[in-house]
Amino acid sequence: MLPTSCIRESIIENDCDDILRFIATIQLKITSASQLFRRLNSYSKQHSLYQALKEFGKITKSLFILKYYDDCTLRQAIEAQLNKIESSNKFSKAVSFGHSNEFLQSEKEEQEIAETCRRLIKNAIICWN
Repeated sequence: MLPTSCIRESIIENDCDDILRFIATIQLKITSASQLFRRLNSYSKQHSLYQALKEFGKITKSLFILKYYDDCTLRQAIEAQLNKIESSNKFSKAVSFGHSNEFLQSEKEEQEIAETCRRLIKNAIICWN
């Protein structure tokens, strides 16, 4: 497992103040993270803050990959959670087998009622078992 590229530290250092301001805005809940990222995505991919956050994210991603590769219990825990999610998705598909799991209702309120009914059926089966 060899790295294919390096993290460009200079990009992060040049925009360190903007990164800290960005993080502080999220932490202080001045605006929501989704709004900030939506606004950031509307900028050009060449925007300096976008590039700096992308490089900063590579650090976290690299640390996680190394920890995942090194820690057997972490891999097993992640695999167990993925298996639970996959089983849940299979169960949901089995419960709502008709119409390819598509909503036949056109109104949002009717779709919410249909989804709530599906959830009630799934919970009743789980409870019964």
